[in-house]
Amino acid sequence: MRLPNGYGSVVKLSGKRRKPFMVRVRTTYTYNTDTGESKEKREILGYYATRKEALSALAEYNANPYDLAGQKHTFGELFDLWEAKQCKVKDISKTSPVLATRKWTASIWDRPIRELKTYELQQVVDNCNRGAATKNIVKSHICKVFKLAEENDMVSKNYATFIEVNGAQSIKGEPFLPEEINTIYEHRYEPKVDTLMVLILTGFRANELIKATLHMDRGVYVGGLKTKAGKNRVVPIHPVVRDLLERGYEPPANYQILRRNLVTCLRDLGLSFDAKGNRHTAHDCRHTFSWLADRYDVDGMSKRLILGHAAGIDITDMVYGHRTEEELIEEMNKIVLPVRYQ
Repeated sequence: MRLPNGYGSVVKLSGKRRKPFMVRVRTTYTYNTDTGESKEKREILGYYATRKEALSALAEYNANPYDLAGQKHTFGELFDLWEAKQCKVKDISKTSPVLATRKWTASIWDRPIRELKTYELQQVVDNCNRGAATKNIVKSHICKVFKLAEENDMVSKNYATFIEVNGAQSIKGEPFLPEEINTIYEHRYEPKVDTLMVLILTGFRANELIKATLHMDRGVYVGGLKTKAGKNRVVPIHPVVRDLLERGYEPPANYQILRRNLVTCLRDLGLSFDAKGNRHTAHDCRHTFSWLADRYDVDGMSKRLILGHAAGIDITDMVYGHRTEEELIEEMNKIVLPVRYQ
């Protein structure tokens, strides 16, 4: 089949090759002033295993022509560009999510981004032996790198958007024991321990506490992440938290600092491990709030709203499960520290 003039060409190279079909396209013309003749300049689009693949690539190029020089840029180069661009807006460099993506995308780091398709990107995420949360972070960063490439005509499609994340997010965690909660309460005025106390008495995830907006006049925090139910939720300020705030408490500047602080203070308090021998994490504070809410008979609907959980399968709760700020504050104040022993 003869291709149209100026469309490009597919040439089968001689010898035994894994990708014998070479695709060339016309990019520019050069004009010879002496002879008055023009000569087309052709560049290699790529090499392909079958003629069908070669024709498909040629058709894609003609439908959406792009800068051929850009096709040589690797995923790693584009990731560095994306990271540098983001760092001008906010401090993300060398944070855990970025480092995690660097680790799990190592297999495609030196690959030209133009060559990467959904299948290989899906393998990157599938080979990440972490929970759904980490996989979603990796997918999100790959999408953003491809979006940058797309904006600069290096790729014609963002194949990362087709990645599927399988597996439920881990919800493992253990609340602190009553005696551990009381130990934290006794040391609550100490640096770093104050953050641990605030997390336990708000039910916030660590990154939610950092980003939440404080309304002392209303007696609540407003903030949240992740789910529809969790975003911009109202979290009452517990009296113990109010006391810390009035003493000048402020959360750490970023998640990395907060995480390091918690590891240090748990170690210093001798609370690094739970009763099952597992290392305590920041998320255990959220489990602890849930346990405290049950222990002090906090209304179930109020507890779900404070934690930012969906109302559940009860259609009545879903439609009519409203609480005023005053009602939420009243329920929060049921929690009394130190924990009573029964």
